[in-house]
Amino acid sequence: MGFFAYPWDLLDEGIDIALDTMAERCHCSAIALNASYHSARLLRPRMNGPVTCQRPGAMVAFIPDPSRYEAGAPLPAVDRRLTGARVLERTRESCAARNVDFGLWVVGLHNSTLGNADPELCMLNCFGDIYTYSLCPANPRARAYLRGLVTDVCAQFHPQRILLEAIGYLGIQHGVHHELFMHPLSEAERRRLEKLKASVQARVKAVEKTLHNPAFRARAPHHVVQQRMDTAEDLRAQLTKIIQNLADLE
Repeated sequence: MGFFAYPWDLLDEGIDIALDTMAERCHCSAIALNASYHSARLLRPRMNGPVTCQRPGAMVAFIPDPSRYEAGAPLPAVDRRLTGARVLERTRESCAARNVDFGLWVVGLHNSTLGNADPELCMLNCFGDIYTYSLCPANPRARAYLRGLVTDVCAQFHPQRILLEAIGYLGIQHGVHHELFMHPLSEAERRRLEKLKASVQARVKAVEKTLHNPAFRARAPHHVVQQRMDTAEDLRAQLTKIIQNLADLE
């Protein structure tokens, strides 16, 4: 069993205390620590200090190495509090001492900080509106940024695994920042959630069936859909190759 974890939570709770809880009390054998996150408003009832807080923007928890980023690629904004405390390095050391698998979790193109600073990096919808929260997977500089980001975290921290989030096209409903308010579900809420899950799964199957229907392909702008799918798949393949090449060097 493993945990997704935020570096600011580990820092505020205490890295060793948090890892002890995960490994000993919860029998956790793996962690996916976030190294790059988007804007968010958080509810943190277990922490000392304010119960709610807002992340100042999309930032990384490490000091970027500019040599890892191609010419023209932007550099990520840095959370100086996290880098000053060396949270990623210390967590890796703490995981090694407890025989816990150290993984990193990276949010890629969902980045309103870079999008607002340089709108040319961003997606456009069919009306020409800019989605500042979503860097475009087809934009050469955005792709170079993501390649650099993945190379950077792998080269600096040597994770045993890496999880990539938001490396494709985001829709209009994704939003700039997210409210992360976790609370226990009542039995009624659990039943509604199960019904919603079944409904979503049914809709996904229906969409997949439609996309592969020859009649739909004949009347829909399939080349646009296919182009986006090919673009995202090509970027995923590039990132996979980067990760594999770095792993081979170790």
